Amino acid sequence: MPLCTLTKRLLRWKDPTLHFVTCLVIALVLTLAVDGYKALDGPGSSRRNNGNFTFRSSDIISLLSAAMIVLTITAAAWSSAVLWRSAHDVWTRHYVVPKHGLGPSERAEVMNKTVNEMHWIVSYKLQRWTENRFKNRQWQDLVVALALLPIIPQLISAPLLEGSLDWKSSQEFGAKASAASANPTANFARWRYYAGGEQSSSPDIKIAAGLAGTAWQNATAPDSPSRSKRCRHVVNNNRFPVGSALHNATVPCIVIHSVSWPDSPAPNSIIRVFNNSKDLSLSGDDSFASVDSPGIAVLFDPTNTTLKVYPPSRQRNSSLLLRPAYPNPLLFSGKMIAIVHISKRYLYEPQLLDPFGYSTLNNSIARGEIYDFELGKVFNESVYTRLEVEFTAGVSTPESSTYISHRVVESGPSDPIKSDIQPGPWVKEALYLMSDVMTAVAIMNNTSLNTWNDLTNYTENLIRASYQGSWDMLHARFDQNSTNLTVTLAEPRLQASVSKPRVAGWLTIHLLFALTAIPVWFLEGTDDARKNINDPTDFILYLKKEVSCNDQKDGNGEGSDEEKLGFTAQTRAEESLEQENRLLPTDAKS
Repeated sequence: MPLCTLTKRLLRWKDPTLHFVTCLVIALVLTLAVDGYKALDGPGSSRRNNGNFTFRSSDIISLLSAAMIVLTITAAAWSSAVLWRSAHDVWTRHYVVPKHGLGPSERAEVMNKTVNEMHWIVSYKLQRWTENRFKNRQWQDLVVALALLPIIPQLISAPLLEGSLDWKSSQEFGAKASAASANPTANFARWRYYAGGEQSSSPDIKIAAGLAGTAWQNATAPDSPSRSKRCRHVVNNNRFPVGSALHNATVPCIVIHSVSWPDSPAPNSIIRVFNNSKDLSLSGDDSFASVDSPGIAVLFDPTNTTLKVYPPSRQRNSSLLLRPAYPNPLLFSGKMIAIVHISKRYLYEPQLLDPFGYSTLNNSIARGEIYDFELGKVFNESVYTRLEVEFTAGVSTPESSTYISHRVVESGPSDPIKSDIQPGPWVKEALYLMSDVMTAVAIMNNTSLNTWNDLTNYTENLIRASYQGSWDMLHARFDQNSTNLTVTLAEPRLQASVSKPRVAGWLTIHLLFALTAIPVWFLEGTDDARKNINDPTDFILYLKKEVSCNDQKDGNGEGSDEEKLGFTAQTRAEESLEQENRLLPTDAKS
């Protein structure tokens, strides 16, 4: 086959080919390039930053709209060709061929039916099968129906593609900044008063409880709906954007391996500590003196080795003249005992205050009795229970911590494990402060702790928040060792999300539309005239040419019946052209 002939044949199908190639390119760009793209959020940021160009979300939407317009133009050209070539096939088979041997009135009737059929095809893009318009339907009518069927779905498919693009809030790391690791108001000279026991610890306990509330007021992880078990740290208020990354910061970290609730009575050693719980407090306050606040808990070392119970004198360092040494690093890993206040009973309303709601306890420690005159029974006034907590406490230096608020960072992308924790300063001092801070946090309830039928998780979360608050208080008030840390700032973005099933469905519709070239090729056959009909103008010229040929055959009289019939068909075609200009896209009107 000569190259020029092959080229001409390929060019005849350029419209459906170009249309489907355009659709394929749009689908690939959406799924491979746009899906997951982080666009600028609003006009506040420049598109060009640090030599990189970033689109705004409005730019992507505009480009998609422009692509849809180009697609409409290519679709309109092929739609017009399919409609008018199908109409030409109906005209030829149902009028031109059968007209021979028919009288004028019969010809007029057949022609009117044929023109009406053509008008339906051009106006509604469908072939009528509800009426038996012709005595004998032919196989070509089925081919015409197949050629017309994908046109309407193609015309209304744009919302399927445009609706496949969604946007969600996201962020992108951008510029660098620096932050001091220590509080600028920290003063180690004040440590001598705290360590010497001459200064009340009550203000420090309140500060620690406040820092715990600051860190854990939103207790869920940024990427999970469950309560976070990651390490948190209250930093200086530099107003860095939420989502920014703080690198190589030292954060207090505790991993609680297990919280068990023994079902055996408490040994005498634990009962002695319970009866002298004031000895666990650095401020000299008895945690369990707050009898109206169930949920209060204390934590202590039952072996009295790592954390020795202080004597009642409360003296921690006998000399204020000597500058106290900087605290030695410590990594604690072992078991401690937690005693939790479960319930409080009153003689009058509310009679029973029980935030945990357990009908039975694995073990209990009672304090005081109360006689209910109405029931004629004696009840324990306050009920406590003990738990065994195994944990590892120290510090962690993750490569990256995330700002979950302007003052709080959360370490790492996942929950820490024991190997992530290292020895650090202020760890032992924070553990000594735990009982006081746990009491304050439980009373304030500023960390969203759940209690109902959730004793073990309550205890775990209370310990985690109290340790973080205690360490942060000590670090913020006394630690002057400061280094400059690098912060990678987060910039707000809108991340594109493309629904691939929608894109696939849209592409399938347009593939079927492009494949209408196959039934059109069957309809063309060897009819050279039909191959050149692409719009209403081509069809009208064909009718005029046909009428002119009939004139030459019939002479120059008043005009043959075929001329009159041809004129009628031409008139209906011109009417169809006018309606087509209203229905088809803009390029078909030309």
